[in-house]
Amino acid sequence: MQLFKEIVKETVFRLEMPNQKLGAPITLVTISNQNFLINCGSCDASVADHLVPALKKKKLSLSKINYLMFTDCHPECIGGAHKLKQLAPGVRILATSYQAEKLKNPVFHMIERWSDFPDWAPPLREIGGMLASNENVENKDGFECIYPIPAAGHDSSCVCWHVPSCDVLICGGALQGRGAKDHGIACYNDLTAYLETIERIGYLGSGDTGKRFPSILLCNEGIEGISGVTEGEEDCRKALKTCRSAADGYDKFLHNYMRSHGLNSEMIDYHDLVTEYFPKEKRPECLGFAMMTFKAHGRAKQNADA
Repeated sequence: MQLFKEIVKETVFRLEMPNQKLGAPITLVTISNQNFLINCGSCDASVADHLVPALKKKKLSLSKINYLMFTDCHPECIGGAHKLKQLAPGVRILATSYQAEKLKNPVFHMIERWSDFPDWAPPLREIGGMLASNENVENKDGFECIYPIPAAGHDSSCVCWHVPSCDVLICGGALQGRGAKDHGIACYNDLTAYLETIERIGYLGSGDTGKRFPSILLCNEGIEGISGVTEGEEDCRKALKTCRSAADGYDKFLHNYMRSHGLNSEMIDYHDLVTEYFPKEKRPECLGFAMMTFKAHGRAKQNADA
């Protein structure tokens, strides 16, 4: 059985799922006499078979959770919400304005996300019985003890949750490094927003100490170039540098591809581009993630040339 790992003494705990099909890691923050849960796995089993037993080992139950929040509105983060609410109706859901709108119909949101490349999208995961539009979703700017930092880029619904008392930043998929192993590339649909997120996180350190970087970054597992738990200013700096370096590398490839093929940004065939980008033996099963990322670079270039 997976257990919560203590990240910060008596305050921040992390539960990793045994496999990616069960979703992103779940973070528990216990502070100011309240319990906050960030993300809840991808499905009913994530909650019933993993979260509930892990909480029980900590002498907690779902009914003791005050708020459920998300780092984004993708299935791996929100898919267990309906089951959680069934088991603990009193848990309140806290969402930013972007998230609150997308939580009304997350399946439509995922279809919209892949509207540029519907034929190359990954299989759409079911989000069984997801939240009704009128179901206890609060649009609020967080609390003094934990609050959201805008982190668009990977998706417009992305936020990082900052716990200032211990300077922990719960990032989820907001930082992409060199991408998940099965994607072969960092995944984002807005390059400008993604670079702004990297820069914003870099300047989030405690102002009174002059420290530039958060003390601890909690990211999704399986991201190339970034540890799921990154501790210390130097390692946090390296993680952000990895994200920026990867994006710069994609930009360079795109420009070289356009030049060698005599194309402008409006003429790019993104399937052809990513086929050329990946060596045949390293080509991921789903090319859609790479197509989305390179389209974000192409769109930024098109905007810059306008």
